[in-house]
Amino acid sequence: MRTNKFNILTRLLILSALALGLAACGGGGSGSEEPSTGNNIDPIIVKQEVVDNISSADSFNGAFGEGFVHVCPGTETASQPRNFLFKVHGFAPNTVNRIPKTGELEKACDSLPADRNYHVFEARYRNGGDYIQRNAGFIRALLDWAVTKYKITTADRVAVVGYSMGGIVSRYALLSMQTAGIENKIDLYVTVDSPHYGAYTPIGVQTIANVFADLGGNEALKAADSFAARQMLRYHYTQGSSTQTWTNDFQQLYIDELLGAFGGFPTADGLRTVAVSSGRSDGQLVSPAPGQLYYSGINRTTKRYTIAKRSGGISLLSHALST
Repeated sequence: MRTNKFNILTRLLILSALALGLAACGGGGSGSEEPSTGNNIDPIIVKQEVVDNISSADSFNGAFGEGFVHVCPGTETASQPRNFLFKVHGFAPNTVNRIPKTGELEKACDSLPADRNYHVFEARYRNGGDYIQRNAGFIRALLDWAVTKYKITTADRVAVVGYSMGGIVSRYALLSMQTAGIENKIDLYVTVDSPHYGAYTPIGVQTIANVFADLGGNEALKAADSFAARQMLRYHYTQGSSTQTWTNDFQQLYIDELLGAFGGFPTADGLRTVAVSSGRSDGQLVSPAPGQLYYSGINRTTKRYTIAKRSGGISLLSHALST
């Protein structure tokens, strides 16, 4: 499993881009057309703080999803809609029973642009390798808490960005709200390098780690054996000689729930959805259009590393990018 690691410059660029995206959004995910110049409700002051013990309303497999959030306020203009950004992080199997640490809030807020005109809510899982459903319940509870506390309406502008696994967690949260008929007030849903159709770690690598468990393989297997990894991995070493296409955990999350019961991706009226892949591996900047797919590899004739754009056809990735 792989978790995105962004340097400070990359984080600033992504947040700045999201700020521009927020400015282009009018109205909430409900599709209601309300004025985009100000909020008629008395403003609630957003202050820098840690809000702990946010828990899902429903349990999954006998336990609740929990976590906390770093609240980093931005500036507001009385005549303009308020801007809210919710950040949902990725796979963290070593994060177990996490609690807020001294100085963590300040570090999170200080890493953001000082002149931002949007409030940032950085969600932190109690258990970073827990079931997707549990952590999605936590994110759903966080959104519900924020809407109630800050009296967020469709006149405000709200974005949710999920990094890696965070894109699947937030996708599940938004879909479960949509299916239940709950208005979530979200304008923009962005995922960055998220495994929307599952993750892949070579079964041979997993098996070697299992065979050599006593020689250090156990450490490598901790991630693969976490609840979240078992759900996202299309193939798992515990399948043995099974001819099944994917694991039961993958089947339940992706096939039965996300694609089956929930219908795929959030589709609320007025909601914009954007999926971004991790980009080219040669460091060259390009401006691909939605749906374009690039391959990287070694040219068999020249024996040199190359990047090639795929033309025609459809793939899981191009479908995700254009959804």
